[in-house]
Amino acid sequence: GSTTISGTITATGSWTLTLSSGGTVTGSGSGTWSKSVSPLNGTILDLNSSSIHTLGYKREELVGTKISNLIPAEKREEFDHNYMEEIKIMGKASGIMIAVNKAGKRIFLLYQNYLVGSVTADPYIIAFSQDITSRIEAERALKKSEEKYRSIIANMNLGLLEVDKNEDIVYANNSFCQMSGYNLDNLIGQNAAMLFMDTDHYYLTEDVVNRRIEGKSDAYELRVKNKEDEIKWWLISGAPIVDENGQFQGSIGIHLDITLQKSLELELRSAKSEADRSAKAKEIFLANISHEMRTPMNAILGVGKLLGKTVLAEQQSFYLNTIQNAANNLLIIINDLLDFSKIEAGKLSLEQIDFDLNATIENSIQILKHRAEEKGILLCYIKQTGIAPVLKGDPYRINQILMNLLSNSLKFTEKGSVQIECSVISENSRSQQLEFKVIDSGIGMSKEFLTNLFDKFSQEDTSVSRMYGGTGLGMSICKQLIELMGGSIHVASEKNVGTTITFIIQFSIGSLTGLTKEKPSHIDNLALKGKRI
Repeated sequence: GSTTISGTITATGSWTLTLSSGGTVTGSGSGTWSKSVSPLNGTILDLNSSSIHTLGYKREELVGTKISNLIPAEKREEFDHNYMEEIKIMGKASGIMIAVNKAGKRIFLLYQNYLVGSVTADPYIIAFSQDITSRIEAERALKKSEEKYRSIIANMNLGLLEVDKNEDIVYANNSFCQMSGYNLDNLIGQNAAMLFMDTDHYYLTEDVVNRRIEGKSDAYELRVKNKEDEIKWWLISGAPIVDENGQFQGSIGIHLDITLQKSLELELRSAKSEADRSAKAKEIFLANISHEMRTPMNAILGVGKLLGKTVLAEQQSFYLNTIQNAANNLLIIINDLLDFSKIEAGKLSLEQIDFDLNATIENSIQILKHRAEEKGILLCYIKQTGIAPVLKGDPYRINQILMNLLSNSLKFTEKGSVQIECSVISENSRSQQLEFKVIDSGIGMSKEFLTNLFDKFSQEDTSVSRMYGGTGLGMSICKQLIELMGGSIHVASEKNVGTTITFIIQFSIGSLTGLTKEKPSHIDNLALKGKRI
């Protein structure tokens, strides 16, 4: 309803009062005045169709009701104070208002309102508003997401830094402050490059900024100094910040302090360099000592053979055999060490020549046959059909692998047999993939030892070395030779039952014309005619 306002005035002549609530009062001379006015109480007088649509009500449901009915209960007092009082005093008001539509959902309205009044009419408010609920909700979701990920980054001890297009700092999280030694007030507005880098390394920052301007994200390591002038290393994952028009506005970077890792890396490099020098020295030593030892060993073996052709007593023969066996074992060790040092140094080269595989296998069997006969063991080669008559590879290293595997099987087999099998598992017009198997009925190996079988200097236990001898290098050398040929090796064994060693190598198919033919020896029987021997 209307309200009457009144007052007194002292004046001469006519006068006009303009009321802040709207309207005017006129009079003449001193006296009292009064006026009946309709107060600004927030009653809705009219709405357009857009407002009706936004609020979800019908027009007749809103006209004549108080606008405060559309405001959440806890916001009404704030609305009356900030909105109604402001517009009465200032004649206008603007901001964001929270309202509740008919469905009970809170909506956000961006408003710009003006007080309208005249001499003849009561004052009223004309209000312009825009529904910005979606924008507010998106901003809140974005802010919540940013806070969530900033919290995750902080909990992971990752420093977050935002800089503008001039590399001036606009934000840093607490983890970055701890990393750098500066508090946030000392960082904001500072140039990141000038604060953390030596002048000699400013060009690195220029390169990074150029990549960000081009819209590129990347990760890189950077040498910096903290507040205490201590040298630190940071791993930085950076990305550009662009506005809604795609214009470059700055960069954001996640920083991880890798100073300790960098120190360990330098120590590791130093240790690796030292290890490389040590390995080189070991390689040279093994090669030299092996060659030096071979010279006297060849002399011992040569003289032993000559001595064996003389007339010896039984005890002398026993001593000579002991010397020769020991010398042969020592020569095997020397050869293993020399091959091992060559493989380790990557200096072992493989031949690629035409050879007869069956002849190579039979040659290995022939050399070791007498050892098998001495122990009463059957040593045999089971031939399979389909193997090409000529293959291309390194027959000397194939022979070395077979000799090593067969010798091991003979060494660790007391009764039964040792056999070698070879078969074709795949082929085409240019190559064959062959599978070799060395099968024995010897003492076998435990499952635990099989995992370490190919380790250097590896033997199952000290009793094996004491009873059978050897260095434990043979299997390691065989494996590395097979792998140098592009093959693989596998061992299956059961304690006190036997062992099966399987290796697979692919060979190119050779031609008969490439085989080396032995020249027939020619003996001139007349050369000795009439001679006295």
